[in-house]
Amino acid sequence: KPVPQVVKNPPEDDERPLGHLLVDQVECANVLILNKVDTVKDPEEVNKVEAVLRKLNPDARMLRSTYCNVPLEAILNTQLFNFTKISLMPGYVKDLREERKPETDQYGIGSFVYRRRRPFHPGRLIDAAAKALIGFGLRLLRSKGFFWVATQNDDYGDWEQVGSRLQMSY
Repeated sequence: KPVPQVVKNPPEDDERPLGHLLVDQVECANVLILNKVDTVKDPEEVNKVEAVLRKLNPDARMLRSTYCNVPLEAILNTQLFNFTKISLMPGYVKDLREERKPETDQYGIGSFVYRRRRPFHPGRLIDAAAKALIGFGLRLLRSKGFFWVATQNDDYGDWEQVGSRLQMSY
């Protein structure tokens, strides 16, 4: 069930860039996961990213991972959420007063679910995926889920796409 998130052109009166949404999410997170650190050639680059995240949120638990392989106890039932801290953040009161648009409206982010009971043809799936990535350009930020091809009736594949990078595996 791939769930692509498509970014449309933001409204012209939108003054905040998408980066602000991402910063808001980092600032409010209790746990931050630096994933795919194995794909970064220079370990110092990972250290730099972690340093920026620590500046934005020094209290968050920071985890490094490959394929998001982290211990469940490190991310579930952590007891790290602090309502008082969140409620003192500048955006919280604005959200309560509905002074800010929801992220889906503000940034033009949407999503959909593709479901079908018929398997994909393997060659056509690869061709369609390549054309979609080219056609959507940077508007298709993220899609992930499972896929089924006719040549693998008893199995399903894993679909991971971020930007122009697509990984399909069984």
